[in-house]
Amino acid sequence: MGTATLESRGARIVMSVGAVCLAISMETACASRDLLTGAAAGKSSNLGADVASASSSDLAAEVASGAAMRVLHWQRGSIINRRGRPTIALFGTEAEAQVDRETGILVKYYACGEHRRTEPGTQGVTAEQALASARAFAERAGVPPDAWCLRDERYLDHGALGREYSVQWVKMMAGVKLPAAIDVDVDAETGDVYSFTLADDPVVVPLQPRISVDQAAAVVATRMGYRQPIAELAELTVWYRPSYPGRQVLLWRFDNMCDAPAPGDTLLRAYVDATTGELVSLMRKLGSSTPGMKHSGEQEKVDSSDKPAPVLIRAFKKVDMPALKNATPPPTVFQSARPRKK
Repeated sequence: MGTATLESRGARIVMSVGAVCLAISMETACASRDLLTGAAAGKSSNLGADVASASSSDLAAEVASGAAMRVLHWQRGSIINRRGRPTIALFGTEAEAQVDRETGILVKYYACGEHRRTEPGTQGVTAEQALASARAFAERAGVPPDAWCLRDERYLDHGALGREYSVQWVKMMAGVKLPAAIDVDVDAETGDVYSFTLADDPVVVPLQPRISVDQAAAVVATRMGYRQPIAELAELTVWYRPSYPGRQVLLWRFDNMCDAPAPGDTLLRAYVDATTGELVSLMRKLGSSTPGMKHSGEQEKVDSSDKPAPVLIRAFKKVDMPALKNATPPPTVFQSARPRKK
């Protein structure tokens, strides 16, 4: 595959691939973005002959530039395997990007370089503006988040390194979090998206837990020796053990669990296998200590037949068990999209 370089000349984009130079109009670049949104909506698309005859690297470069809404210069590219799918990876001094080869959907983008930091007290973009910017970028990338659940929007101040809004959409089904997420980081000074990541894996495990949320919470509380345990969040989720590309499993996740008499000893997160009742991992806050506790990622079998500890769960993502019995997981964005034209 040749190296693709884009240059702006008036209303046209000139792309050099090796020794071949292709002049592609702005209208054609927009058409390639229409291909993405049309594919995501299940619509057919008809690209011009100049794009249809272009190489995969050409279209991938257009996709990334279209999502960023600016001309990007790429120095090299390669085909990689990303989460089991052939993906075109592009590298440049301004940004790095990855585009799904079969569908043309942008799956990863990162703008290189330092983010601007204005003087203290200077008004940047609002949370609403940052969310709108993140949503628009996802749409241009080929993944409109309308059918996804807005999971999180956080404001983070990194001091001299800049400020950002971190936005995440996830896929839920009957109260179960699926292995799919759209993560977008927005520069709080400018409103520009500088990081975008898409993950949407097919579900290959049964979604009916054999261990209840109370049993799973008791496993964690018993292991920690909590007397009056409290958890901020409990959720049934599909993930990997160990992390991808490990085996896909159904897990109970608990956030910020602590003992009411000693709230300083807090678990940031704990996972229990929803099929076997096995304690998968524990992650605690710095400064807290529990003798003999396993580090995150290590596995330890816990006897869940012990008397369950009474765990107060402040926010429980209720699972619709009857709906799960006959439910079919939704297709991924890649399964829904029509293959793009070569």
